[in-house]
Amino acid sequence: MDNYTCLIVDDESKAIDLLEYNLGIFYKNIEVIGTYTKWDDAVNVVRSTDADILFLDISMQDKNGMDLIKYAPNLQSEVVFITAHEDYAVEAFRLNAAGYIIKPIDKTEFVTTVDKVLEKIRNKRLAKKVLENELHIQKRIGIPNGKAIDYVNINDIICLEAVNSYTKIVTTDNEILCSYNIGKFRELLDDKTFYQAHRSHVINLNHIRRYEVTGYIIMDNNKEVPLSKSQRDNFLNLFNKLARNTKP
Repeated sequence: MDNYTCLIVDDESKAIDLLEYNLGIFYKNIEVIGTYTKWDDAVNVVRSTDADILFLDISMQDKNGMDLIKYAPNLQSEVVFITAHEDYAVEAFRLNAAGYIIKPIDKTEFVTTVDKVLEKIRNKRLAKKVLENELHIQKRIGIPNGKAIDYVNINDIICLEAVNSYTKIVTTDNEILCSYNIGKFRELLDDKTFYQAHRSHVINLNHIRRYEVTGYIIMDNNKEVPLSKSQRDNFLNLFNKLARNTKP
């Protein structure tokens, strides 16, 4: 069973308690990670927290809960409005609300709505997973070598080295000398995966084996790549993060 998170924003504590009660009965896999009765507090949290679902009241302390959505333009949560007012439904769905439940909460309506929201979230997760898999499998780059164009899976690139005005691309299978300069590849390759360790060397962070205190980075193919002194602090912080994320 998939797990989900939610935030609840309502200026009535009793309404929050009732919603938490219903979630506890019908949805053991939805964790309430925050409840808020004050609009100002809710704005800060909604802008900075990526919960799967946001349960939101509309009328709050002389403020409109819908305005809270407008203050969070990058909101990824699926919004379910829970309100005593029926006349905001059209505007709610214009804001791409995933659900609209009228108070007092009818349990059948509640379950039907939340089930649809969870199905929507599952579909989004599946679509994201498929996209990531496709990018992992299909993301390739064409490298001209003077006689032809070699198409290489980006994930297979270990490092790149500037050789005069050319670039040597070292992959898990071979080496390719390309007429592009190394700056051209910095424009083409993802900054989150490839790191400029030295003015003449770019490395794939996924192919680092270890860092030597002598100032060299050892890659999976045992190639030693020099690390610029100006990059050491930045790289060590990054390297430590990578090491923590790969711990079993």
